[in-house]
Amino acid sequence: NKSKKTEGLKSSIINISSFASQGQYYNFILYNSVKGFNNNHSKLLSYELSEYDIDVMSVKPLWVDTPLIKRKKSILKITTKQLSGAVLRQLGYEYETFGYIIHELYAYLVLSIPGFILRKVMKFNPDWS
Repeated sequence: NKSKKTEGLKSSIINISSFASQGQYYNFILYNSVKGFNNNHSKLLSYELSEYDIDVMSVKPLWVDTPLIKRKKSILKITTKQLSGAVLRQLGYEYETFGYIIHELYAYLVLSIPGFILRKVMKFNPDWS
């Protein structure tokens, strides 16, 4: 029973994951595993809750400017406002996203590199990502 105040509104679940969920990053096994679970959980929830018209999205950004991130200024470091705006524009169309366009492009390029090469590069320079 919907009231006039909630009529036309849609429910959504947005889970925050990480680009790190996409691969094997040196010395991050637990973090990568949890974020990978988060992505799969969000995808399955998206399928199961679609019949109730509930959108579920997993957001897998790279670096977002928060007190936790100590990375120097970079084209890949975005603000929380940039990320949230981009995510809300995609909500209802995608079940997962890297968020902001520069993160989408970076992910496309990096994930196009064969795994055996990427693992070698990451092992020798864990800060490369």
